Amino acid sequence: MNATHPSAVPAKLLDIKPPIENSDPWSWLPWAFALAVLLAFLVAGLLWVYRRTGETPPGEPPHIEAMRKLSECKKLIGEPATVCALLSDTIRVYLAEKFTLQASERTTDEILDHLRTCTLLNKEELGLAEDFLRECDDAKFAGTDPSGEDMAKLHEMADRLVHVTAFKPAPPKST
Repeated sequence: MNATHPSAVPAKLLDIKPPIENSDPWSWLPWAFALAVLLAFLVAGLLWVYRRTGETPPGEPPHIEAMRKLSECKKLIGEPATVCALLSDTIRVYLAEKFTLQASERTTDEILDHLRTCTLLNKEELGLAEDFLRECDDAKFAGTDPSGEDMAKLHEMADRLVHVTAFKPAPPKST
């Protein structure tokens, strides 16, 4: 079957046109150079954006975050054991970030042993950390419900612990 309609075919065939003369054989070179520069800028821009998105902005310092969480804990009204657990978790996270230890996976004794070996805390600060963590452990595990006065004392101990250790240097990173 022929797809061309007979009336669409010209009666006389046209002659082949002669080749077009290009006066400058290098006329494509500026276009190729411009395209290469454009691609280079595009790749550089994509790399810059990729590297910038990979960087995480520095978060707030551990002592600022701990103070914010402690002030939120003061606003909570409820079970003293729950508030003690929140206070303890806040201080454990603070100590973990400040002194590079895995506090959430360690017992109170293991945390205190690590703090003793890093030698960045003096005896008073170490005693404060020990008293605070033991009081919180009593509330969490022994089932003792601290009174309102004891809760205020725990809040004050946590605040003081963060304040006295806030600007202590971090221990050197082990390689």
